[in-house]
Amino acid sequence: MGMRDDEGEKLRREVGRHGCARGRKLSEHLRARCASYAAARSREGATATVIASELGISVTSVHRWLRTKPGSCTAMVPVRVIAPSRTPEAASRIVVTTPHGLRVEGLDVDALCVVLARLG
Repeated sequence: MGMRDDEGEKLRREVGRHGCARGRKLSEHLRARCASYAAARSREGATATVIASELGISVTSVHRWLRTKPGSCTAMVPVRVIAPSRTPEAASRIVVTTPHGLRVEGLDVDALCVVLARLG
């Protein structure tokens, strides 16, 4: 049994003691260790199903850990809100329905002319 196998078995025992299988959440520390193990095993070519089996946790948890990089979804970033260039009131109220049921709306007169010319 290699070092990686020993680590997986140790984590599996800790997860079992914690009661994760009964719907309880892992501690932050244990989850971080399991996620690190999962990432390493994934780099070695192990599937999420195999990793979940090794750790005694759900495949869903492994998938979540493998696609989420630490800190990638937690940072807030500044944004600037700008006024829309056209208010809904200023948008065209022209609605055209062709005999074949095609409905065209929201275009200005020039764009509507182009569409109708293309349709023939």
